[in-house]
Amino acid sequence: MNDVEAAVDALLRAVGRDPRRERELRGTARRVAKALREDLLDGYGRDPKGVLGKLVPQKGEALVSIRGIRFHSMCPHHLLPYRGTLDLVYRPTRWLAGFSGLIRLVDLWAHRLILQEEITEAVARDLVRHVKASGAACRVAAEQACMIVRGPKRDGTRVVSFHFAGDLPRKEALAALGAEI
Repeated sequence: MNDVEAAVDALLRAVGRDPRRERELRGTARRVAKALREDLLDGYGRDPKGVLGKLVPQKGEALVSIRGIRFHSMCPHHLLPYRGTLDLVYRPTRWLAGFSGLIRLVDLWAHRLILQEEITEAVARDLVRHVKASGAACRVAAEQACMIVRGPKRDGTRVVSFHFAGDLPRKEALAALGAEI
């Protein structure tokens, strides 16, 4: 049993359940550890520039916008999941990032214990830093499990965050994102 499995086993016992005696809990610690390692927290130890992959030379001044990138993440405050969509826009100067690379960049940040606002900022920042975009913006709309199952208990409430990096005019960025503030 690895450290994560042992911690999950201890958590189950701490809340009054015994995985060694309850059939439906057998293997739970292993399954949770695997989900954390492979699906929920696999964004650590990876380099944003590396996941973007090979950049393509850019000619002209096209504005690139991708909307509706679905993602999931985990809140560091409550260890509860949240999920939503991420929209991004950037103005390339010399390079274009491939669409798959942009999806991998979103997952690199989302698959961590991270606040929604931090994902929003990191993606926009990395487009300027690693793709050398003159400017970028990111919009994230997500449903936080901590707002659904505890606290205000409001299912369907979406939290929306924006971040602007570089020299992309906000009005232009918001139009490309299909958003208003």
